[in-house]
Amino acid sequence: MIESNKKHAYIFVVLLVLVGMFYWFQLKPSLARKDCLAKVDELRKGRTDPKNFVTNEEANNFYRRCFIEKGQQPEDLVK
Repeated sequence: MIESNKKHAYIFVVLLVLVGMFYWFQLKPSLARKDCLAKVDELRKGRTDPKNFVTNEEANNFYRRCFIEKGQQPEDLVK
C-alpha cells in the first residue's frame, strides 16, 4: 500500500513539474506576446495623424519594452 502511494506521489510530482515547465516556457511567453502585440496595435490606432504615424522602430521599441516589463527575454517585433 505504501509503495503504491510513493509511486503515485512520484507520478504527481513529475506531472506537476511538466505542467510548470509548459506554463513557464510556452504559455507565459505566448500570453506576453499576445498582450504586447495588442498594446502596439492600440498605440498605432491612437496615432492616425499622417504627421505623427508610429514608425516600425517606435513600435519595435514599445514592443520590446512591454516584453521586458512582463519579465521575458526581449525579441524584435520587426526583423
